[in-house]
Amino acid sequence: EGQCIVSFAMVFDTWVSLMEPEIANEDQALIVLRRRFAELVGVVQGWGTCSIQDVTGDPLLGVVGAIPGMSPKSGPAPQAACTLRSALGFLPMRPASPWKHGSLLLRTPDGKLMPYMPNSAEQASWIDIGVAPMGGGKSVMLNALNFAFCFQAGLTRLPWISIIDVGPSSSGLIALLKAALPPDRQHLATYHRLRMTENYAVNPFDTPLGCRKPLPSHQAFLVNLMCLLATELSEAAPPSGIDGIARKVMEDVYEEFSDIHPKLYNKNLNPELHEIIEKLKINVDDYTTWWNIVDAFFELGYLHEAMLAQRYAVPLLSDAASIVRQKEDLRKIYNYNIGATNEHVLDYFWRTMTDAIAAYPILRQPTQFSIGDAQIISLDLDEVAPRGGAQADRQSAFMYMMARFIVASRFFQMPADVILIPDKYKKYHEKRINEIRQDPKRLCYDEVHRVTSQKAVADQIFGDMETSARESRKWNLSIGLYSQTYEDFPKVILELATSIFILGSGTEAGRQGLVQTFGLNSAIEHALTRLGKPDKAGANLIALFKTGSGSTQQILTNTIGPVALWAFSSTTEDVTVRNRLYDQYGVNIALRVLARLYPGGIKVESERRKFLRKETALEDEKTDILQELTNEISNFVKNNWDSFRD
Repeated sequence: EGQCIVSFAMVFDTWVSLMEPEIANEDQALIVLRRRFAELVGVVQGWGTCSIQDVTGDPLLGVVGAIPGMSPKSGPAPQAACTLRSALGFLPMRPASPWKHGSLLLRTPDGKLMPYMPNSAEQASWIDIGVAPMGGGKSVMLNALNFAFCFQAGLTRLPWISIIDVGPSSSGLIALLKAALPPDRQHLATYHRLRMTENYAVNPFDTPLGCRKPLPSHQAFLVNLMCLLATELSEAAPPSGIDGIARKVMEDVYEEFSDIHPKLYNKNLNPELHEIIEKLKINVDDYTTWWNIVDAFFELGYLHEAMLAQRYAVPLLSDAASIVRQKEDLRKIYNYNIGATNEHVLDYFWRTMTDAIAAYPILRQPTQFSIGDAQIISLDLDEVAPRGGAQADRQSAFMYMMARFIVASRFFQMPADVILIPDKYKKYHEKRINEIRQDPKRLCYDEVHRVTSQKAVADQIFGDMETSARESRKWNLSIGLYSQTYEDFPKVILELATSIFILGSGTEAGRQGLVQTFGLNSAIEHALTRLGKPDKAGANLIALFKTGSGSTQQILTNTIGPVALWAFSSTTEDVTVRNRLYDQYGVNIALRVLARLYPGGIKVESERRKFLRKETALEDEKTDILQELTNEISNFVKNNWDSFRD
C-alpha cells in the first residue's frame, strides 16, 4: 500500500522497590510485585490476541529494551513487521508546551501540566481570541487568563488590565484581586457597571493633565467617534467629507477654548473645588480661566484637584457642534449638499452631533465618572449596550468606543508625545508615560460581535490590533477578543492572533468552518466533537499557539481550583448566591465556604431542588430557591465560624 514497514517490538516493565514506604520486607515486596505483574498482564491481554512472555533478569536490559530505538538488535522482545503509521501510534509521545514555565497551568487529557505564559518572549505579539457558544466556559477562560496575567514572573508592580465586558462575568475576578491586595491598594482594582445617565457623564474631549490639545492617538479616536455619530443608521460609513470636517472641527474647538476664548472660571460649577481654592488662597477674578486654576493647582502639588478643574476647561461635544456654525472658513471649504434631502454637509454634521447629545446623556456635561488611578479595571456595558435593531447597534458601538477611551487611552501615549505637552507638565507626563509603557498591559473585549459590524469602532479595534502586532515590543500590550463564533472576527484579526482558544463549535457547520479557517488536523477535528460542556473537572478546549518555534495545536483542559472557579463563574445562580454571601461575610470567607460546600458551582443543586419542588409541590412556587440556599450556607458559616474567621 506504499507504506513504510519497520521492525517493531514491545517491552513492558514493572518492578518494586524495598525503599517504598509500604514495603516492610522482601516477602511483602514479592506479593506487591506479583499484583503489579498481574495488573500489567491483564491490561495488555485486554488489547486482543497477543502473546505475552514474562522475563526476569537483567534490569538494565529491561529498561533499555523499553526505550524506543535504544536496542534495535538485542532487545528482549521478538521483532515483528509493522507499518510506520501504526508503530507511531504506540510510541509514548505526549504533548509539550512551548513554555517551560507559565502563570496559567492547563493540562492534557492524560493529566500532564501544560504551562502558558502571557506576554512571553516566545511569541512575537500577544493577541488572543476565544470562541465558545453560550455556556462553553468563555468567561471563565478569560478570567483565568487575566488572573494569570497578574502573576507573571518578574513583576515588581501591578500590571495594567482593562476589560470591556457585557455582564458581570469579570466582577468576580475584580473582587478576588481586591481581596488579595492590601487595604491601602485595593482601589487599584475596580469594577463599574455603566449607566446612560448624566451621573456617568464622560467627556471624550478630556485631555491628559495640562494638555490644551489632544495627543495624536486621542485625535484619531475623536475623529472616529464623530464619524460614528455622523453615520446614518442605515449606512456603514458617514457621507463623503465627514472625516475631514471632524478633524477640522476637532482642531478648531481646542484652539478656541485653549488660546482664543478659554472658558472662564465659575465657582458654581463645583462648590467643593471652590472651597479648596479659597483655602489655598488662589487669586481669582473676573478674568480667571479654568486653565489658570488647573495650572495653579498643579504648581501647588494638588494633582487630583487639577484634574477635576481641567474637566471644566476642555471643550464638550456641544462646543464642537457649535464651532460648525461659527467658523466661516469651514463653510468655504465644505460648501456642498448631501443625501436625498440635499442637506448642506455642515448642517448635517451639526444635526447629527446635536442628535447624539440628546440621545446619549453621558455626553451632555463635563466628566462626572472617573476610574481614578485604578490599574485593573472592568467596565460592564450590559445596561448601555443593547441589542436588536439599528439604533441599539449604534448605541452599543458608541459605548464600546467610549469604554475604550475610558480604560485604555493612556496605553497609547508615546514618549515622543512629551514634546507636545506644555513645558511645566513635561516632567510629570514623561515619568508617567515611561512607567505605563514599561509595565505589561492588557486590553480585553468581550462579546466583540456587537461592534465589528460598525466600521468606525472596528477601525479603532483593528488599529489597536495592528499596533500590538507590529510594535508589541514597544507597547508591551496584550489584546484579548472573545465572542461566540469565529465568524464574528474579521480575517485580519484571525491572521494576527497568536493564541486561539476554542471551547466549543456549536453546529456541524461551525465545526467545519473552524477546521477550514484554522487548518485543524484530523485529531483536533475529532476532538471538536467531544469537547462537551465545562464541569467541575474543567473546561476542555482546543488551543492554537503561534510561537518562535512554530505553530502548535493542542487538546487541553482548563482546570482551576474551586475557589477561583467560584470567583470567575458567570452563571446567574452562582453570581446571585456569591454576591449575597460577599455582602454578608466578605470575599475571602464567602469563596472558601462555597468552594467547600459546592466545589462545582450551585447550578446543579438549584436545578435539583427546582425539579423536586415541581414534582412534590412541597413549597410555594414563589419561594426563592437561591435565597434558601444562601440561608443554608449562611447558617453553616455561623455554626462553623471558628474554622473560617482565620
